[in-house]
Order: sequence, then structure tokens, then C-alpha cells
Amino acid sequence: MNNSKRYTIYLPIAFSLVLVAGVYLGTVLTRNNSENVMLQLNTSGSGKVDEIIGYIEQNYVDTVNYVALETTAIKEMMKDLDPHSVYITADEFHSTNDDLLGSFEGIGISFRIERDTITVINPIPGGPSEKVGLMAGDRIVMIDDTLVAGVGVTNNDAVRKLKGKKGTKVKVSIFRRGIPKLIDFTITRDVIPTYSLDVAYMVDDETGYIKLRNFSATTSREFRKATRDLLKQGMNKLILDLRGNPGGFLDAA
Repeated sequence: MNNSKRYTIYLPIAFSLVLVAGVYLGTVLTRNNSENVMLQLNTSGSGKVDEIIGYIEQNYVDTVNYVALETTAIKEMMKDLDPHSVYITADEFHSTNDDLLGSFEGIGISFRIERDTITVINPIPGGPSEKVGLMAGDRIVMIDDTLVAGVGVTNNDAVRKLKGKKGTKVKVSIFRRGIPKLIDFTITRDVIPTYSLDVAYMVDDETGYIKLRNFSATTSREFRKATRDLLKQGMNKLILDLRGNPGGFLDAA
């Protein structure tokens, strides 16, 4: 009699446990099958990034800035290429074009973001940065006492902080190889002409020398004028110096 009562009590509990386990197992299997299908989709074809973003758009529970997501993905992919291959946004493109199309107001440096740090490629000859002593290879750690190294600074951020009206000042703290402490410079912004040609002269009676700082909208005109002048002086050989040239317009190059 007692055994029969125990059986009557435990039997519904056992059925309930089996039912719960079955529902849980079915949920897990369904979820795993769904994930496997998604993985198969993402590992075939060339549009993996688009597929992933599309999946996020359809299934992610929160609001997402898809333009920022795509930009971040592209920039991360570019990091696997050589240091000279970079992706720039539309705003960054317009800022770069300003430097190549005409004059601008700022501190007068060419730079790139290298390992999350603003790195000076070269100071523009005769510009404010060269006058105070900035050198190629200097790494800008702080701008106006605000940390800009290792914090995800973008090209656009750097341009916005370094450019400014003629006569205004900006303080930069830089790391220079071989010097243990940061070096501070206070730079007075000025109008920076974007000439490509630094110097052109005759090395000897038959050898000309031309140094190009970058490839801008004026490069072709400046180069042709310089070569004509050197030809009049008897040039039949030319040394073209591109050291420190960060690039510029492909057509000009």
C-alpha cells in the first residue's frame, strides 16, 4: 500500500522532469542547427562582411550604426596590408584634398596614424613645425595636454586638432626615439602653401637635381617649369629626390 502511494506521488514528478528535459533539449538542438546554418552561409562566397552585417541588422536586439560598423571593419582589414595602404572616410578625403589643392592654415606637417599614434612623416619646409624643430619620425602623444596616443584617434581627429587659424597656438608633446622624456613644442599656426617642389638646381655642368615634397595638383606644372629651367642650364641627367615624399594624387605621380 505504501509503495503504491509513493509510485502515485513520484510518477507525475518524473513525467514533468522528462517533459522539461525534452523541451530544453529541443531548444538547444534548434539553436545549434540555426547556428550551423548561419556558419555555413558565412563561410561561402565573397560577400561575408555583407552577410554578417545583414544578419546583425535583422537579428541584433539593439540599435546599430551600420556606417560606423562597416568603416571599422574596412579599417581593420586594411591593417593586414602594408603601412601605406589605408582607408579614409569622405571627411578625411576632403581634408587631405585641402592639403593637396591649395594653401591651408595649420602647423605644417605631413603625418599618418601608425600603431594608434600620430606619426610625423615630415615637417613642411619653411612651415611652423620645421621652425620649432619637429622632425620626421616624431610621435605626437599629447595635443594641448590631451592624450591622443593609444586612444583610437583618427586622421580626421588629428587634422581637426592641429589645423586652425593663422596666429593661434597649439601645444604638442612628442616622443622622439632616443630621448626618454616627452618633448613639448608650442607651435604658432600659419598659412601653409602646398607647393610640391622643394628645390631644383644643377649639381654639376650636366646633372640636375629636383626634390619633390609630395604629389599635389600643382606638381606637374612645377616639375615642368623646373626641368625647362635646368635644361636651359645644360642638364642632360636628372636626380629626382623622392625621399620623405608621402604620396598624393596618383595622376600627378
